[in-house]
Amino acid sequence: MLPTLEKLAGKHRLAVVSNIDDDRLQATPLYHEFDLVCTAERYLIANSGVGVPEILHSGQSQFTDMVGGKPLGLSVCWINRRNIDLDPSVPPPDHVFPDIQSLLP
Repeated sequence: MLPTLEKLAGKHRLAVVSNIDDDRLQATPLYHEFDLVCTAERYLIANSGVGVPEILHSGQSQFTDMVGGKPLGLSVCWINRRNIDLDPSVPPPDHVFPDIQSLLP
């Protein structure tokens, strides 16, 4: 994952968006320097410096990532590592990839 993040960082701003509290995130080694770190205590859209259409929210959980991102108007990329079916209650993502490396092209 780290080589993929390094390649993406050369062309895009990268952010960590998490639903944990700031203190727990500070205790978590990220192994990469991100342009912005947002937790449940801070908001990505207000702090990213870019418009909503420019944000690509990617994650592996269809229930927290798609359900959380789509209603905000974010483009959502589902990293479907286990190749599972999308639950009918979940808003469909804009993109589906089998792994994070697939974001590079």
